[in-house]
Amino acid sequence: MKVTLADVAKRAQVSTCTASRVLNNKYRNKVSEETRRRVLEAAAELQYRPNIIARGLRKQQSTFIGLLLSEVSGSFIAEMVQGIQDASEALGFSTILYTHQRNKSNIETYLNVMWDKQVDGLLLYEPFVPTYLPLLERFIENDTPIVSLLFSIDELDIPAVLVDQRRGAHLAAEYLLGLGHRRLLHLSARSADRHGLERDIGFREVVQRRKDVASQIIHVAWDWKQAQQEVYRLYAAAAPEERPTAIFACSDAVALGAIKALHALDLKVPQDVSVVGFDDLVYAELSSPGLTTVAQPKYHAGKLSMELLLDKLRGKRITTVVLQPELVVRESCAPAK
Repeated sequence: MKVTLADVAKRAQVSTCTASRVLNNKYRNKVSEETRRRVLEAAAELQYRPNIIARGLRKQQSTFIGLLLSEVSGSFIAEMVQGIQDASEALGFSTILYTHQRNKSNIETYLNVMWDKQVDGLLLYEPFVPTYLPLLERFIENDTPIVSLLFSIDELDIPAVLVDQRRGAHLAAEYLLGLGHRRLLHLSARSADRHGLERDIGFREVVQRRKDVASQIIHVAWDWKQAQQEVYRLYAAAAPEERPTAIFACSDAVALGAIKALHALDLKVPQDVSVVGFDDLVYAELSSPGLTTVAQPKYHAGKLSMELLLDKLRGKRITTVVLQPELVVRESCAPAK
């Protein structure tokens, strides 16, 4: 239950007007040091946070949104952040960005910093199982709205903006089957996180319905170097008539690692092997040949997450939204021989 100014005043045994003066650091000459001490202690004990949202709207001050990400080095996340930033500026918000580099201590530190900064809302991109649920629960109990980006947090009732990862894998596998390929390889990130798992499941759902399809799965997480090594080992050892004629990679980076291995074996893409990636990062279009891939609406997901957060700040009820991926066809696939 959210702590109010009246609760603080009652605990400190003062009027709400006096409590407000202390907490807003105004009219110091009208409040004794003893009264000031009692109000501050009461606020600390009750973990009181002033309603900065309402105050900011009244005074036309900036509303601050905390954004916690695992990293920003990949263009996938960068494009999503750009969508958040554009929507934030359009709404008159300011964002505070922290990246924790998958370090538990950093996660706890930055969430506590955002709590102390009294952010008005929180956007969270977290591909790994949260180990900091009590810290998030504190925001929720204080009615601070949270929207999760691309990953649902099942342990908490937090709305999310998701992309249908399984559907994306369906698109890739069905496209390769439509080109006549019957020996398929999936470079999987099943054990890495939920996205990898969903893409793996989606691939299996398509190929297992076809009795005329032979499929292999190699687990490489998101490691393009491991993908390069595994693809080189597989294709070097297999007879030409046994090699997969098409590869569905769990990410664009993994797909390019596979292509590098194929080139090292003098196998041509797409003449000898077709390759499909996932994510549609910038270098997918710049690669040679251009990489056919499953595109996630990264920018739109970021922009929508900020708009949903605004709706929540305005008191509207928001629910999880699932966006649909699209297949982007370029030059890395060809009909099976």
